Amino acid sequence: MQKENLKCLFDGCKCKKFAFVPSRPEEIGEWWLQKRRGFDVAKWRAKCRCKHDHEQHNPNSNRKCNAKGCSCFAFDSNFLCAACDKHWEEHDTYFDDLNSRQEKGLPYGEAYIPFNELPQLRNIVLTGNEDDSSKYDAIKNGRYAIPRQEPTELALKLQGKKPY
Repeated sequence: MQKENLKCLFDGCKCKKFAFVPSRPEEIGEWWLQKRRGFDVAKWRAKCRCKHDHEQHNPNSNRKCNAKGCSCFAFDSNFLCAACDKHWEEHDTYFDDLNSRQEKGLPYGEAYIPFNELPQLRNIVLTGNEDDSSKYDAIKNGRYAIPRQEPTELALKLQGKKPY
């Protein structure tokens, strides 16, 4: 199930169509940043090649930079996807459900986790340590675990449906 023009659920957001932007450095393979002294993950933002973060760009259409004096006309990521080595702007955000993934023969549930088939690489991407599976375990068994068959409350909300 693909949803077009899914509006953000955050109050005050001006975007007309939700687009996922990495919110943590490990999502772009920069897990090592968290090991730097004084690094604050809460302040980290995905950056454009113009050096301004995604929040300084218009969330709609071409994503022009709104920073004063910047001549950037579109968000052009200075990072690559940890899963496919392509830039952010080469991706689309869409939502599908268990049935549509099964029908298309696509991985679902735990198998959908990036690098799930390579546990050591998966652990490096998530924690920076190939022997540390703590974040994977949290995804698999924690409060917001990927459901086996039933969608989570958050998934239902994103699909515009009421939770159970």
